Amino acid sequence: MNRKRLKSDIRWATAIIGYYIWFQTFYNAMRFQSVFPYDTQAGILTELNPGIGYSFQYTEEYLNADMLPISATLPKQTAVYSSEHLFPFFSNMLPEGADRRVICRSLKIDENDFFGLLEAMADKDFIGAVNIRRIKRFNNDF
Repeated sequence: MNRKRLKSDIRWATAIIGYYIWFQTFYNAMRFQSVFPYDTQAGILTELNPGIGYSFQYTEEYLNADMLPISATLPKQTAVYSSEHLFPFFSNMLPEGADRRVICRSLKIDENDFFGLLEAMADKDFIGAVNIRRIKRFNNDF
């Protein structure tokens, strides 16, 4: 094999490895949760980066169903809702004060990691009609 070809192959392999590492870092930084009012999936809540950048999107099935929006602040629409901070509807589902501190300490979650706290409480009973459920990805919970 000539040297020119070898250098080209090494550059190509380096680029692929770099892309793979970037993709894994970016993709694994994102966290997702399903939103279920009354046992019907309404949409997907996403944290794009740890602590900043959130989105919520209704599923097409929920949009077409004769069901109310999950919140007056999140009316049914096909467009994705985006926010720098966790939407108040979801942050208001979390415990406050001493209860939050106890839960965060026992689960070793930062008290300011609202999405992490939602994630830790997923698949459990929330107050009200809306529940958060984990989404499985590549056969792993996250």
